[in-house]
Amino acid sequence: MGKRLGRPKFSDGERPKLRTALDTGESRHAVSIATKMSYSTVKKHARALGYKPRQHRRKPTAAVTETRKTNFSGLLTLKEALALRRASSE
Repeated sequence: MGKRLGRPKFSDGERPKLRTALDTGESRHAVSIATKMSYSTVKKHARALGYKPRQHRRKPTAAVTETRKTNFSGLLTLKEALALRRASSE
């Protein structure tokens, strides 16, 4: 038959170990380090076991009073630069 190559399969013996690690409430990254499994394996089996991903909490942003369009480099567009030049010469 020969020697089996590649990564070992996810065994049923590892499933309870993964479930208890996920029940602690740690992130999937922290669980992957603690269980010495790859992050993608933890993510795949966490989804299969019904665990929802943690929601990111975003800080409230300040109200934006004026937005300027810029190109990708962050510089003013040509139209805005010409408008500023006209406004400063008046």
